[in-house]
Amino acid sequence: MGRSLAEKVNPKESVVIVIDMQNDFCHEDGAHGKHGGDLSMGQEMAPRLASFLEDVRRAGVPIIFARCALDEWSRSEVWEDAMDKRGLQDPPLCEEGTWGVEFYGPIQPRRGERVMTKHRNSCFIGTDLDLILRSRGIKTIILTGVATNGCVRSTGRDGYQTNYYVVFVEDCCATSSGVQAHEETMRHARGYAEVVSARDLVSVWQVAKRALAAS
Repeated sequence: MGRSLAEKVNPKESVVIVIDMQNDFCHEDGAHGKHGGDLSMGQEMAPRLASFLEDVRRAGVPIIFARCALDEWSRSEVWEDAMDKRGLQDPPLCEEGTWGVEFYGPIQPRRGERVMTKHRNSCFIGTDLDLILRSRGIKTIILTGVATNGCVRSTGRDGYQTNYYVVFVEDCCATSSGVQAHEETMRHARGYAEVVSARDLVSVWQVAKRALAAS
């Protein structure tokens, strides 16, 4: 018998990862906005995510903020080719040291919350994320941020392949590719992960907290 959702999201064994909530992906003056990307879904989602993160903190679940950043050391011919195919070269996305890599609006890390830098879609590729999670005894990654069908999906699949339970917070993820792409990603994710709303997840934590207080 597999673990229940409540068991999977035990605050002592879970972490919330906030992926790429940066100006270049969310602000109209950022690189993606200048490329004509539809940022409306992410901008509408951001206040929900900010509210959810307050609930996460109250529940005692650790938070990791993942930021994408590129420079002359981390770009490659393959990366540049992909950016060319997508028309994302001028202005470039997530140049290290620019306003574009900074976190967007209300989505800001607090003191003691880890900020990690990644150079590719998945938070697991070329980073110390796996080491950090295993060092803390984490068994479940709870995913939020952008883009649902890009970096969030890539992180989820790599997490599953690396033997973590994966939870997608459906209403705290967004994409510029449209609602259909978001929903299609969540449909596929149900084959290996839990897909839940922020409200349902917070409710699980509240029930567990009441049960602990009553014991």
